[in-house]
Amino acid sequence: MSLEKVLEFSFSLFKKDLKIVLPNVLGLVPSALLSLIILQGFNSVTASLFAKNSGMLLKSLLFYFSLGMIVAFSSILISLFLLCVYCEITRQAVKKKKISLVESFEVGKNKFFKIFSTSLLAFVIVLLINFLFLPFIFLGGTGLLIFLILALIINFFAFIFFFEIPAVVVFENKEGIEAIKVSYEIGRKNFWQLLFSIILVFFIASFINSILSQIPLVGIILSAISGLFLNAWIYMLPATFYFFELKRMV
Repeated sequence: MSLEKVLEFSFSLFKKDLKIVLPNVLGLVPSALLSLIILQGFNSVTASLFAKNSGMLLKSLLFYFSLGMIVAFSSILISLFLLCVYCEITRQAVKKKKISLVESFEVGKNKFFKIFSTSLLAFVIVLLINFLFLPFIFLGGTGLLIFLILALIINFFAFIFFFEIPAVVVFENKEGIEAIKVSYEIGRKNFWQLLFSIILVFFIASFINSILSQIPLVGIILSAISGLFLNAWIYMLPATFYFFELKRMV
């Protein structure tokens, strides 16, 4: 069953070559920085409140909010880069080649601008579709509820339809509208298989993380270590679906 391979293949790679989790260490950097910013921001805001200094409070809020936004944006950029890297790692594994992180990072570097510009275009398209229903908010509470429901539905389907953008960019060397169209067609024709794969992978990852984080004393450490593996598994999902469910080979 191809769907079974989608869910098992990338996770089974850890048994063969543990170094495939290493690129995911990059993803920990923004998380660590964000935690420090939140901690320092909380201390600074608390000090301003105790000092009853509204000017200092406003400066602290703006400063740490700006830093948080910069780190959050850098986290998105790193995620896009890692999606390209893990697409290449998956391709090497499917072709039974020796995993080369150097080659994978080179692909990530070469494809980064394409995946960034394509993802940004996809985001703008979804945003514009959401804006079409913005007039509903002027109808009062009911209209606002309708808008929120429609926005939830639109963004849900957009997530599914555009999920294969990384694989299309890396494997088919497409970008922009062309890549979005291919990803949309993949999502439309394989909607239920793709939805089931995404839900199951995210559920398993969340469940394992939740269980490990509850362990006294070492829970946070175990959760962080497991996150390296689970996030790598998630990053490889677009590529594994592309190869095993769609049966496309490159």
